[in-house]
Amino acid sequence: MKTSTNTVLFEWKPGWTAFSAGTAAQGESLDAAVAHTARVIHSAFHPDKVNYGAYGGTTGQLHFHLVPKHKERAEWGGVFQMAPSK
Repeated sequence: MKTSTNTVLFEWKPGWTAFSAGTAAQGESLDAAVAHTARVIHSAFHPDKVNYGAYGGTTGQLHFHLVPKHKERAEWGGVFQMAPSK
């Protein structure tokens, strides 16, 4: 798991390129892991909500961006920026 000032990058099992890459039990484990990560984000950063993005196309590795969102910040109400400086 990697973090930046506003995003937690959650990478799942090596080699998984899509949700369909594993068994139903592995998918349930993934759901539980993402939910646990979101609870940790809520406890640590107290956001008004958390945005979730699931990706795998560019890197080939299934991964999630979990982004804490706060109503008083500029990114509220829009999609989070993965590379805001570009």
